[in-house]
Amino acid sequence: MPQMTDTAYAHYQSGVEIREDPSKFNAAGILELRNAFESAVSEDPNASQAYAELAYSYVREYQQGWTKDAEATLTKAASLAKSGLAINNDFDSHWNLAIVLWNHGEFEKSFEEYAAAAKCWLDNTFDHGFEEYVALRAKDPKHPDMTADEGEAQIYNGNANVAIERIEEAIRIRGKMEDPFSTIPYWYRWNYARAFYMNHRYQDAIDQIAKITDSPPNDTLLITAASKAQLGDLDAARAEMAQFSKNDPEWSVAKAAERYFRYDSDRQHWLDGLRKAGLKEQ
Repeated sequence: MPQMTDTAYAHYQSGVEIREDPSKFNAAGILELRNAFESAVSEDPNASQAYAELAYSYVREYQQGWTKDAEATLTKAASLAKSGLAINNDFDSHWNLAIVLWNHGEFEKSFEEYAAAAKCWLDNTFDHGFEEYVALRAKDPKHPDMTADEGEAQIYNGNANVAIERIEEAIRIRGKMEDPFSTIPYWYRWNYARAFYMNHRYQDAIDQIAKITDSPPNDTLLITAASKAQLGDLDAARAEMAQFSKNDPEWSVAKAAERYFRYDSDRQHWLDGLRKAGLKEQ
């Protein structure tokens, strides 16, 4: 793996810290982290990991509806991930390309990229600032974050049971780690809850979101609102949805429907909960 320069790595680490901060999960935060990764690339055009993270920033922008041209945003994300791969056949670039692909509904290609990333994870040595990867890999052959992330892909692939298994596996791997890898990231619980919702385990979904205590992203309110609505607690569901819409007045059922699901029945299950909870149609 090519070694990143000191200055580029400093910018890269700054971007990672922003990405991992749930309070930065907003339109302003996405620009802040993108600036950090763009600075890393500017300092070191061979910083393939920074290209990969830039790709993810565009995926996040697409997922949250912070772009007016969803297709162009995903195309940009794919281009950046492939730019990273052109520099180096590495773990981060394959992983982020996998994320781009399932968000575009290309599930089979996505899982091929997850497999390629897993092979890189086992085969590669890590340089310059990535010593924590060496320690992490020594504890378990699987990367916990990528395992959890593949769980999110399985939610949209129509395999909620598999998604739950992947996320639980990631949590078990985290349990083997020393800090900073022993803490369960907020987004594990977010996706765990989403998988529970899709599996019709609505109270489990609510319980997982409740465990996110550190500035949970606004989107978590959608899961609690939809879950409470499906349980028949409409007053509580609508209160949650009202708070969500106050924070994000542009989001709607129509926007939620644009996400790629392998099966339309899964999309309709999600939209049904949002409608019951009172999310506006347009």
